[in-house]
Amino acid sequence: MNLTRRGLLGTAAATAAATTLPLGRARAASGPTIKIGVLQDLSGPYKDDGGPGTAACVRQAVQEFGAKGFNVEVLMADHQNKPDIGAGIARQWIDRDGVTMIGGVSNSGVALAVNNVCREKNTVYVNTGAGTDDLT
Repeated sequence: MNLTRRGLLGTAAATAAATTLPLGRARAASGPTIKIGVLQDLSGPYKDDGGPGTAACVRQAVQEFGAKGFNVEVLMADHQNKPDIGAGIARQWIDRDGVTMIGGVSNSGVALAVNNVCREKNTVYVNTGAGTDDLT
C-alpha cells in the first residue's frame, strides 16, 4: 500500500482526534504497515542529543499510541554526518523498504539532502533537529 504525504497526514490527524476518545480494549493490529525511518547520528558529535535514544523514543511513542489499526515498524540508520550517505539511506528506505515517513536528522547538511530526496519521492519528512533556515 502506497501512502501519499497528504494521506499520511490526514490519517495522523484523524488518529490524533480519535485519541481523545476513551480507550477500549486493545486489539491486535492487522491493518496496513507504516514504516517510520529514524535517521540519526549514531557515532559522531550529535549522538548524545539524538542518536540511539531517538529511535527508542519513537518506538515508545508508537507503543503508547497503540497504532490504531496500523502495524508500525521503526527503522534506524546512521547518516555519519555525510549528506550523500543520508540521502542514499533515505532513497533506499523509500524505494526498497517502503518507508512512509523519515524523521530525525540533527545535521543541517544531511537534513537538506534528505529533504530533497523526500520531496522528489513524495514522502513525509519531519525535521526534528536541524536548524537551517532553508528547512524552516
